[in-house]
Amino acid sequence: MLLNRKGKRKKHNSASANSKYSGRAGKRYLKQLGTAGEEAVTQELMLKLGNGYLVLSDIMLKGNSGYTTQIDHIVLSIYGIFVIETKNYSGTVYGSANDMYWQHINRAGVITKMYNPIRQNNGHIKTLAKVLDMGYERIVNNSCDFVVFSNKTNLSLNLGVYASKIVPFDFLVHSIHQYTQIRFTEQEVWHMYGMLKTMNMKSKYSRNKHNKQVEALNNRGSRYAL
Repeated sequence: MLLNRKGKRKKHNSASANSKYSGRAGKRYLKQLGTAGEEAVTQELMLKLGNGYLVLSDIMLKGNSGYTTQIDHIVLSIYGIFVIETKNYSGTVYGSANDMYWQHINRAGVITKMYNPIRQNNGHIKTLAKVLDMGYERIVNNSCDFVVFSNKTNLSLNLGVYASKIVPFDFLVHSIHQYTQIRFTEQEVWHMYGMLKTMNMKSKYSRNKHNKQVEALNNRGSRYAL
């Protein structure tokens, strides 16, 4: 039994156990988890991919209809473009390939929705195809996307032919190395790398505006992926 200073029984707030997952504190906590996951993936890519692969992380580009698009990781190589979305979750994720939103239930039992990351990566590839001067179809046809979940995540997904797009953290580099057909020249790879570095929006204002756009779109269940 919990007592206050006067010896009276304290009222137990059942929401207190979940406080770090809700409200502003919850958003900060989830952002910290996301950042930690992205940093871990960046290190994994930089250390283990080897020569011939250029890694860009946390790239923000101008997308459709005035919106911005944030891409966790882009790997450029002569073997193609690899777009990677990182989900550093614990608990269980439910969803299917056709669902617009997936459901995440954390270890405290708090349920949140997340935009289908397969759809999200598809939007990212389309944005890259529009901003890179390599031809829209060429970029789309020579890009591959992965969604990386933490090893702490239990997945209950119905993905069919899209199942190979979901990879555990420890399997990401191996998955990229499976692509061995040459699709770009080294000069083209460096050209794309330079373009994306130049176009990356780094200002705090742009980042804050993007976060507000994402929140607004999620609140109204938009079909648009950022």
